[in-house]
Amino acid sequence: MFYIAEVALAVAIKYANNQLKKYFEDYISKQKLTMATDDLGVNGTILGIDIGFETTEFALLVNGRADAFNSNSISKGYGNVLASAWRYLPKIAQGYTVKDVVAFKKLLNSNPTTKIQKENQEFALKAEQTAMPALNRSIISNLNAILGTTDDLRTIYLYGGGSIPLVEKADLIDEINASLQNYRSDAPVIWLGEKFSPIANLMGLEILAKALAKTLNKS
Repeated sequence: MFYIAEVALAVAIKYANNQLKKYFEDYISKQKLTMATDDLGVNGTILGIDIGFETTEFALLVNGRADAFNSNSISKGYGNVLASAWRYLPKIAQGYTVKDVVAFKKLLNSNPTTKIQKENQEFALKAEQTAMPALNRSIISNLNAILGTTDDLRTIYLYGGGSIPLVEKADLIDEINASLQNYRSDAPVIWLGEKFSPIANLMGLEILAKALAKTLNKS
């Protein structure tokens, strides 16, 4: 089975542009990871965790080739968090609710200016915090299954738009590192950050498209 998350691993990261390379250098330095900045390719065994809105994909590559047997995907993403949080909101906010998930997301990302608006957003943030652990547990459960069958994992890359709230508000990286420690793995976790996480796969697809166009032009 083909996983779109593999495009980010095998293409966007391997052939990173200067901006992404600079991001990796800064991230490795800031997080004090024990790896060289020129060791970001796809040699060895690497895992990409791509957290989207509806799904989370676990793409495993071994020396640049997809490991279809151990890669997998779950039908849960950040959209599940928003849907659950929207349902929790009336319980947390003493009956206050909004009409749908779209309105709930808008409330989360709003810029409140009044006391009531600030309180409403705080209720929404509490509901989101209540909902996020369930997705984290699913991610960690699938990660553990992969760690249990994978030898010498070299690096974990974390990306996808859904990774942003889970990293910034729910300590997902800490939970991943705890699992790695339990499995006696010293693989570093590299998050692609707010800028690159949502577009990692798109970057890979654009590189592939340009390469294909050059090939067609030569023929």
